[in-house]
Amino acid sequence: MIAKQTLTGWLTTDKVIDLTTTIAAALGVLFVTITGIILSYDALWDLARAAGSINPALTWLWPLTLDALAVVASLNVLWAEIRQERDRYAWTLVIAFTLLSVLFNATHASFDQLLLAHSLAPVVMSGFVGILPPIAAAFALHLLVRLLRRVLERVSVMSSTAALAAKRNQLAAELERDRNAAVAERKRLTDLIADLTAKADALRTELDPLRKGKRQLNQPNRPAGAEIGSETEARAQAILAERYAAGEEPTGAALGRLLGKSDSLGRRLKRKLWPEVIKQTNGTDYLPDRPEREDRSVEDLPLDSTGLGRPISHIKNGNGYS
Repeated sequence: MIAKQTLTGWLTTDKVIDLTTTIAAALGVLFVTITGIILSYDALWDLARAAGSINPALTWLWPLTLDALAVVASLNVLWAEIRQERDRYAWTLVIAFTLLSVLFNATHASFDQLLLAHSLAPVVMSGFVGILPPIAAAFALHLLVRLLRRVLERVSVMSSTAALAAKRNQLAAELERDRNAAVAERKRLTDLIADLTAKADALRTELDPLRKGKRQLNQPNRPAGAEIGSETEARAQAILAERYAAGEEPTGAALGRLLGKSDSLGRRLKRKLWPEVIKQTNGTDYLPDRPEREDRSVEDLPLDSTGLGRPISHIKNGNGYS
């Protein structure tokens, strides 16, 4: 095995051997081809002159007709192989005209013997020599037409491919533009939703005090800050029971002052608890003279000695005044 040795950069011993072998083979093929063509041409030219069916001044063209068609067919085969296609028609012409060239060269070598052996040999040979040029021309033209058609088909396919690629790029650009528009629209809608949410929160913040005010307006007898606790209500009930047992009825304002609360809260507790105190004490219902202004009616009654109540003689029971 030949070791790889670097000569100059990328050039190695193996590459030198491969390159030398390739060049030598190419030169050998070229030499053999040129030699074969020259010798075949000379034999065919002499055969065309001997046949006598062609103008002697044009007999030099007859060998070119035969060999040129084989070369043209070979080039068609090469064109197809480069594009990884198969051209059986071109291969058939290459083989057929190569065999004809071999046959005519063999006929030239034994032409004198054929003339002696067969009297019709000159006639047959003259006919073959005469009909070969138009046949070769027809096949060559057909090869050219086929080649042009295949080239045009490939050009058409390539044009269609280029058009499809352009269309694809156009669609991709449109898709990208639509996507960007969708992203922008989504961002706009997101910003709009965020803005509307902020406005809704601001309106909710503004409406909360209004709702509270509305609730306060709908509950005029319950001013803000006057919620009654159970402890306050129990103390108020105890004070009212004590006053009732002493034969007095304190005013709502006085009850509020005793509880350390507002007058309005005392009036509310008085309206709520005073009938219960009376009912729990003597089992009768409390029927005030003027329920809607019971706290103000005491202004016309004399106060007791403490200054916080009035005599209880005005209270009605189920049988009249007690």
